[in-house]
Amino acid sequence: MNINAESIQKKEFHIVFKGYKPEEVDKFLDILTVEFDRLKKSQRQLQENLDKLKYEGNKESVEMKRVIQEALVSAHKVAEDIKRKAEKEAEKIVRNKIAKEEEAYKYLLGKKAQLEGDIKKLNQEYGDFKGKISKVVDDFKETTSKLAEEKFIKIPEISKMSFDIDKIKIGEEEKE
Repeated sequence: MNINAESIQKKEFHIVFKGYKPEEVDKFLDILTVEFDRLKKSQRQLQENLDKLKYEGNKESVEMKRVIQEALVSAHKVAEDIKRKAEKEAEKIVRNKIAKEEEAYKYLLGKKAQLEGDIKKLNQEYGDFKGKISKVVDDFKETTSKLAEEKFIKIPEISKMSFDIDKIKIGEEEKE
């Protein structure tokens, strides 16, 4: 059964003994009709609002999706730019580090060559020193051997002289 305000107004009731007063029933039906019309109107407005919200919601949803997609594309571009800049900065840092390391390596090679030259010079001086010491030792041995054989020239005056170590001049005044 389809109920509307008109069907409420036209509804007829059978009169029975001990039934309701028809004026009260009519008055109540008038109130119901007004309330029914108000509820129907409210339901129509709510349905229209719902349809509108669905349409606007879909429209907003599409707009929101577009905004989010644009934001994601923009974020991706920014991330790519940051990545590209970071790669360039990393390459620059690596180039600078390589240049510094090459400079340090060249410096160390120079120091190595200098030290090798110093070592060679010291080895030469050490060899010369050993030769001189060897000659002194050989001269000493020869001298001691001659002393033992008494082959030195004997100067009679020297053997009679007494030497006082404290009075010998060695590049300075006589010591006393």
